[in-house]
Amino acid sequence: MKTKKIDFPIELPEKTSIVKMSFTLMQDMDTCGVAGESANFLKMHTEWVGKGSYAVIKTKRWALDDGEMEVLNRLADAMVQAQEATEEDIT
Repeated sequence: MKTKKIDFPIELPEKTSIVKMSFTLMQDMDTCGVAGESANFLKMHTEWVGKGSYAVIKTKRWALDDGEMEVLNRLADAMVQAQEATEEDIT
């Protein structure tokens, strides 16, 4: 699996809070995909539920290659931690 490095998480100014964070990931259609569609999309965002954040993942189809589940878990964890780190400032 080829990888791309992204710098994440970021440091925010003291009075800045993350209230929602989202990503849309795209991958080329796999060999079992739907005719007429050229790519798969996975949307991930954070939700605040009063006592903490959690990651929501939505997709019609997403093929996981070796190591990709770990990457998605780390991305979801980083998103939730980034939001929770600033959430106490706005509640």
